[in-house]
Amino acid sequence: MGEIHDTWTSRELPILRVALRHYEAGERPVSLELIRAETGLTADQVTIGAEALAVADPPYLEVVFGARAVGSRETNGDVMKVLERTRRDLGSWPTPENMLDGLIEALNSEADRASDDQKSRLHAAAEALSGVAREIALRVISGRIGQSH
Repeated sequence: MGEIHDTWTSRELPILRVALRHYEAGERPVSLELIRAETGLTADQVTIGAEALAVADPPYLEVVFGARAVGSRETNGDVMKVLERTRRDLGSWPTPENMLDGLIEALNSEADRASDDQKSRLHAAAEALSGVAREIALRVISGRIGQSH
């Protein structure tokens, strides 16, 4: 029996990235053939990878597979939905950490354009959220996100 290799970075992750990018651009469904063409994977690799992503628990994708002729170099099927797990794993789903980091980045950017008297206060606010106040801010954001569901 052959050796078992990790396929996450070479097969599943590229499939997810292409699927999410096209899905978010409004291209629905996302064809597995398009994913094959953009990733450079073989038809078999895309089919096997998409199947693995669809049956994962919880799943990453909702995929509908079509019949494929034996020996065909094309992949027949479509990604119908990109699910929350994909968004979380690829970083496009909001988390308290990335929301806070976005706020810190916005404060620093605004400080760079602000007048001298506001500049130091904006940088100080960003620094506080990066340091001593970070855990408090994360708890507040986590609580707000939890309340919105």
